[in-house]
Amino acid sequence: MVGFARALWLRRYLVSYLALTVWFLSRLTGYYDSRTGLTSMILFGESFQPHRLERLRGLPIFTSSGSNGYDGQFYSQIAVTGTPFDPELRTALDAPAYRSLRILMPAVAHVAGLGRPWWILNAYALIGIVCWLVLAWVLARWWFPPVDLENLLRWGGCLFGGGMIVSVTRSLTDGPSLLFLVFAIRALETNRRWLSAALFAAGGLVRETTILCAPAFLPTAIEKPRDWIRGIAEAIACVAPVILWMAIVGAYLGFALGGSTSHMTWPLASAIRKVHLVFAVARSHGFTKWVRNDWFTVVALGVQTAFILARPRFKSPLWRIGAVFAVLGLFLGWPMWVDTPPAIARILLPLAFVFNRLAPSGRRGLFLLALGNLWVVSAPSLIMPPIFENQTLSHGITFDYGPGWFATEHDGPRTWRWAAGSTTIVLHNPTSRTFNVVLQAKLISNTDRKIMMSARDQSSTFEVKPGRVTAAAFGPFSLPPGDTTMAFRTSEPPWPESPIGRRLAFSLESLHAEVTPAPP
Repeated sequence: MVGFARALWLRRYLVSYLALTVWFLSRLTGYYDSRTGLTSMILFGESFQPHRLERLRGLPIFTSSGSNGYDGQFYSQIAVTGTPFDPELRTALDAPAYRSLRILMPAVAHVAGLGRPWWILNAYALIGIVCWLVLAWVLARWWFPPVDLENLLRWGGCLFGGGMIVSVTRSLTDGPSLLFLVFAIRALETNRRWLSAALFAAGGLVRETTILCAPAFLPTAIEKPRDWIRGIAEAIACVAPVILWMAIVGAYLGFALGGSTSHMTWPLASAIRKVHLVFAVARSHGFTKWVRNDWFTVVALGVQTAFILARPRFKSPLWRIGAVFAVLGLFLGWPMWVDTPPAIARILLPLAFVFNRLAPSGRRGLFLLALGNLWVVSAPSLIMPPIFENQTLSHGITFDYGPGWFATEHDGPRTWRWAAGSTTIVLHNPTSRTFNVVLQAKLISNTDRKIMMSARDQSSTFEVKPGRVTAAAFGPFSLPPGDTTMAFRTSEPPWPESPIGRRLAFSLESLHAEVTPAPP
């Protein structure tokens, strides 16, 4: 036993790498459901459900209630069609020309899913996880082997920062594009320059910002003319396929700038605005999870940017890549900062990698690494698998939440949903019999509120006081075969969760029903 403990201690950093990997994968299993598969990671939103591809109708896709969803829902639909030029995508996508620029990840998912929509959706969700695992392996093998605390910080900072976590858990393109960038940098450092240019170009078809790495190929001094000719040719090879694809997409769908270049502003303007907002929310709501996660991200990005720009190494291709993304971050507009964590944390993943490669060793370096990777503290709170609520009552009767409900939340055995205002629940009776139903639930509101429930020809009104749980029982009412809509109406305005957060009217907790067959 002593020998085993000693062996573990000698390999403590390797054990730490493996333990963190297992922990991350185990948390991701919460996104899987036997009915909806991995579609909760794509995060389809209820708001875009009416515009969804017709070939996805009837599939058990996890849909976030009361939400716009996230970008993965658009790229995954390109994957389902197999081509961005499918006419149906013009209404299914929010910005067809812009989304179609990032074609490589959807194309891989379409091939992996063998052209079958359900398989394609799940393959698309898996790509981010597979890329994360490959990235974890190559970072540990090539640059940050598990030998000391410094490398653990560098490795973890690249893999568990807010940007990477959101990329994986929402099936976005940022993590896969970073993997291409890392392989391209490795090829460049081993003097396989044309392979490097090809990998950068492929990464640009995953996410177009990858081609900003083209300056890495240019000479840094007055050298032989052939060195400049070769460097310029390699830079063109890095950029040309992406520019050509942009031209093809533009000819069919119109021209659109990428997301990170279409929202620009004065240097640091958005970062300063974000800092002011974080302090304002902290004063009004306290040091909440929202404040902590945003503050950790701001500090990490600030340290990374300051370090790269304050210590120029023009002869280093790696530094030039980091500097390009550091400067880009200074100019990104408010839409890239507004979320928690902000989208800029995903866009600047290459900056995080370069920072961890170039940060110095020693005691000072350890402190710098801790600050520059502070965002890893947010990782546990950012992995938020959905609650797959049981929506089946007795006698085979089921129910679905109508529009205006937010996703299910939980605290231990308690589960509840917030509503943004007046909304509905639809009860489904698949049998040929009629039942009598008494619906029971707990109502909660942060403000004084009256809530009227109605179904069929019955209605009841419940008064809810702030901070108090109101037990509500509605019925019995008749539930014939087919669908019956139950309405929840409230006229009082919603309560703001935070200055930029949700607007909440009331929550419904512990929903259940007594169902009895109606007399013949």
